[in-house]
Amino acid sequence: MIVINKRNNAPLENIVKSQPDNFLSKFGKRRHRHYTGVLTLTLLALLYFGVNTCAAEAISQTFLNPKNKENIEQVTAQTEKEVNLGTWVRKADIPYAEDQLHGVVINDKLYSIGHLLPIGIERYDPEIDKWSKVADLPIEEYCRSGFGVGAIDSKIYFVGGYDTGPAPALEVYDLNTRKLLKLADMPTPRSHPGVGVIDGKLYVVGGQNRFLVKNSGDALPTLEMYDPKTNTWSKLADMPTRRAYMGIGVIEGKLYVAGGLRCDLIFRDLAEFAEHNFLSALEVYDPKINKWSKLSDMPTKKFSFGTGVIDKKLYFVGGFPDMSALEMYDPKTSKWLKLADMPTPRADLGACAIDNLLYAFGGNSPTPQKKLERSSILEVYDPNLKKNDLQDY
Repeated sequence: MIVINKRNNAPLENIVKSQPDNFLSKFGKRRHRHYTGVLTLTLLALLYFGVNTCAAEAISQTFLNPKNKENIEQVTAQTEKEVNLGTWVRKADIPYAEDQLHGVVINDKLYSIGHLLPIGIERYDPEIDKWSKVADLPIEEYCRSGFGVGAIDSKIYFVGGYDTGPAPALEVYDLNTRKLLKLADMPTPRSHPGVGVIDGKLYVVGGQNRFLVKNSGDALPTLEMYDPKTNTWSKLADMPTRRAYMGIGVIEGKLYVAGGLRCDLIFRDLAEFAEHNFLSALEVYDPKINKWSKLSDMPTKKFSFGTGVIDKKLYFVGGFPDMSALEMYDPKTSKWLKLADMPTPRADLGACAIDNLLYAFGGNSPTPQKKLERSSILEVYDPNLKKNDLQDY
């Protein structure tokens, strides 16, 4: 059994990426189950060195959720004739390449928040296809990564993250005053949480803190709500599936949480790690009754992907292991639909929706040298646009 060393309490992805040669040497000496072997090494290459079309297809089929496989195949078989799969268009690049990006929308403008020091905030105006610098947060006051982000009115909130350990910190950057203020600490320190905004309140769910989860990895089920009016936190019902690196969406006052990673660090081989840790669970929280409900699982298990809401539907793009995939979930019908692949395969990307368009920006993208490289690319998905309409876009 392989146990990943948790030295320096580093986040999961940093630990695994730092010792790929050690993984390869150990896996090569082991006997694998019928679905491992070459597939195990392919998945490792896909996650940390790069991806190609054949590998992505193989991985996607291997970890396709059996519950939804028949449903998604039937829908996909009809899409060419009955459904417009939508189209992607390249737009102006972010000023610098970065991964682990967050996106929020304020006054129909996209705000991209990075994690490299200094923490940069860039604003994108869709009408003129142009980026502009908003701020660099002061390093002496702000030096964390792995935080969650939410926006209320003209304020951007930074929740949790990782410094010398999982952080409880909450700060807000006011776009009007251009000041960063410290607020009441979150009760549960954590990094890589999901953040949603409902009725002017922040809902922070999941994330990592191995100090609070004994003998079961890092991921948390914890849901806590922050009220800016009172500067106070409230503990709410735990999420059924503990996770980090998930997708978050809000539709009609309900919080949707999809996919993610369990972050358990004990496994026999990489395929077992993926099978156990990659998640497809889709769950919804209703704040009116403080209750979670399970919904139809995602067609593929994935984490570190982008999420957007268009026309009361959830869109999930990129992520590990299939970095090109775009999938849509309709809460009214409980149906999943596979849509047009993102042109630039990416994980750890930012995403959000403005005026019924999905914006996917930054992230980690595979190179011809089979490495993951930070990306500056911005691509926009239009669910109503067909390829033959591109000349008029």
